[in-house]
Amino acid sequence: MWCYLGVIGGTGYLARGRTSVKRKIATSAAACGLCAGVIAPLAFAPTAMAADAPYIPGVDSSVAANGPTLTAPSDVLSSLVPDADSDALVVLVPGTDDTYSPRVNSLVAGRDLTVVQYPESFWPIISGKSGKLPFTAPTYNDSRDVGTANTLKVMEALKDADRVIVYTGYSQGSEALGNAAEQAAAKGLLGSNSTILLVSDPRGPWGVKSKLSRTPFATPLLGLIGVSNDGARNPEDTGDAKVVHVIVQGDPVGHLQWDPLRPVSSVAVNAAGFLAIHSGTGRGSYADLENLEQVATFTSGNSTYQVYDTYHPFALLNAMIYESLGVPVSTEQLESWDKAAEKFYPTQEITAENADPNVPVTKVSSPTATADETDDAPAANRVAGKRRLLDDTGQWAEPQPLEGGTSSSSPRHAQVDDGTGVDAETPTEELPPAETPQDETPTAVEEDAPVTPEAPEEISAEEVDAEVVDAEQENAAA
Repeated sequence: MWCYLGVIGGTGYLARGRTSVKRKIATSAAACGLCAGVIAPLAFAPTAMAADAPYIPGVDSSVAANGPTLTAPSDVLSSLVPDADSDALVVLVPGTDDTYSPRVNSLVAGRDLTVVQYPESFWPIISGKSGKLPFTAPTYNDSRDVGTANTLKVMEALKDADRVIVYTGYSQGSEALGNAAEQAAAKGLLGSNSTILLVSDPRGPWGVKSKLSRTPFATPLLGLIGVSNDGARNPEDTGDAKVVHVIVQGDPVGHLQWDPLRPVSSVAVNAAGFLAIHSGTGRGSYADLENLEQVATFTSGNSTYQVYDTYHPFALLNAMIYESLGVPVSTEQLESWDKAAEKFYPTQEITAENADPNVPVTKVSSPTATADETDDAPAANRVAGKRRLLDDTGQWAEPQPLEGGTSSSSPRHAQVDDGTGVDAETPTEELPPAETPQDETPTAVEEDAPVTPEAPEEISAEEVDAEVVDAEQENAAA
C-alpha cells in the first residue's frame, strides 16, 4: 500500500528545468526510501506567485492573486472547454509545491490567470509554499482543505461574473478544486458560464484514491500521514456544474497501474510514470498535451472524462534521463524503447469496465484517426509525438509479456471486439484468388441462390425383386 502514497502528493515541484533532472531523480529516490516504496519527492524552496496585477474584487491576496502572463503555440483549453474564448478567466489551483509553468501554458494561452494560494504541502516530506520545514509543514489533508476554502471564496466572488470562468486544478489542487466545486454546487455558486477542469485528479474513477479505497488496511495507514481515504468522487455531488477531467494514461495519480502478480514491477512503472508523466514537463507529459493522442471520452452525469495516450513510462523516463545529459532522443528511438517496455510490462488502458465500481461511466466516442495517423501508415508519415506501438514491419503489434511475465487484464492497446471475432486493429491478410485451369470454364453461381441437394434415384419394386433373384441364383451356383 505504501507504494501509492507518493503519487497522491502530485506534482510540479519537478518542473524546474532540464538542468535539475539529476536532482529530481535523486530526491525522488530519497523520498522513496523514506516512505518504504512511496514515490514522492523532497521539497524544494518555495516559489513566489506573481502578485503585482489587480486581485479579484473582494478577495485578499492571501487567498488568490493574479498570475503571470502565460502564452503557448497552441490553445488546448479551447478544445477542452469550447466556451473559453480569449476573454475567459482561468482560475488555477496548483498542485503540490507546483511551479505550474510550462505545464499550464497551453491551458492559459494568453488569458487572464488567477492563482489560488494555499500551502501546497505534504507532511512530512514536502513543505510546499508553507514556509516551514517539511516535518512541520501542514499535512496533505490540511493543505488541501485550505486550498478548498480559498477556492470557494473565489467562487463566491465570481458568482455574478459576466465572463467565462474556467477553474482548473492539478493533482492535490485538483482534489481541492473538486471538493470546492461540490460545496459551491450545493450553494448555487456555479453558473452556466463556469467550468471545472480537473487535471490528474487523485479522486477520479481510475485515480490513486479510487484504488486505495479498495485496498485493505489503507485507511489507517493513510491516516498516519494525514491523508483521508475518501475514494473516487461522485459526479452527482457537483450537481449541474460542468466538470471536465483530463487524464493521461500511465500517470499514477490519475491512472494507477497495478498487477497483483507483479507488485515490484508495478511500483517501478508507477514511479517512472510519476517522474516522467505527472511531474515531468517533457515529451509525453501533461505539458505536452497538445501533441498527445486523445483516445477516448467517457461521461458520468455532468462529468466528462477526456483520456489521452502517451508512451510507456519506462520509455519516457529513459528519454528524460538521456536528454538531461544532453543526448537527443529521436522519435524512432522512443518508439523502440516503448515496444520493449510494453513487452516487459503491458500497461492498462482506461475503460468503462475498470473504472471505480461506485462511478459508472459510459464511453461516448473515440476520436477518428486521420490518414497520416493510421496504424498502417509508415512511421515517417505519422504525426510526431503520437502514440503508436509497431512491430518490425511497421504494423500494429499487440504487446506480449516476456517469459515468466503476466498480461494485464486490459492492455492499453487491446481493442474492443466488434462482434466479428477479429481484433479491430489487427490487419487481416487477403488470400489470393484461386487460379482457374485454362481448359476449364468456371460455373457461374448466383450469390444468394439456395443450393438444392440432388434427390436420390428412385428404384421400383420390380427392380428390387429382380436383384434379389439374381443374388439367390449366384449363391446357388457357388
